[in-house]
Amino acid sequence: MLTRRALAAAVALSIAGAGAPALAQSYPSRVIKLVVPFTPGSPNDVMARLLTQNLAPRLGQPIVVENKPGGGTTIGTKLVAAAEPDGYTLLFISSAIVTDPAMKRVASDPFREFVPVASVNTTYWLIVVTPTLPVKTVAELVAYTKAHPGTVNMAATQGTAAILVADKFRQDSGADIQVIPYKGGATAMPDFLGGRIQMLVPTPSTTIPVIRSGKMAPLTITSPQRILGLP
Repeated sequence: MLTRRALAAAVALSIAGAGAPALAQSYPSRVIKLVVPFTPGSPNDVMARLLTQNLAPRLGQPIVVENKPGGGTTIGTKLVAAAEPDGYTLLFISSAIVTDPAMKRVASDPFREFVPVASVNTTYWLIVVTPTLPVKTVAELVAYTKAHPGTVNMAATQGTAAILVADKFRQDSGADIQVIPYKGGATAMPDFLGGRIQMLVPTPSTTIPVIRSGKMAPLTITSPQRILGLP
């Protein structure tokens, strides 16, 4: 689920009653709830809503997206883990499902509480800066932070791989930056555009339009190769 490069979004369902009877052949016969433990407008939320638009007509039942952000995805994850294991409450989760236990944020075992249903998408992380910073490369950024200590803040979503990427970058590069945890990427964007945060660790899906508008400058991506949207 988690690699050093990628965030994998997946759908899982609760098995909080091991030995529960198999789903009936008439499934689904009513509305399905898809819990998204991320803020509205975040990359995972966008992917979840795109999924439901195409999946609901095929299943013949509505799929209602319910955002339950907070706690580094633990609020929404716990809600689904405690739900009736009948297939009508699904979890749309990222690599946070394994990073949360690894970071000791939760004591649960995702491999015992959930059954994976499908892998939906794999994406990568960008490191971007505000255009007001006089840097165009990672090397220039590191040099700038050392010459101006305590002036560069980097936002990352708490409890997710993004904050691990941010910390790993800071440790390996020696950049003098402060990693600021946020509830979600959508909540960090206004602070970035307003100049209160100088760096972000976003995914390409929701940031390429901002980059093309000139309001965000990308420096690097964790992909092993260049991506089409950012040649």
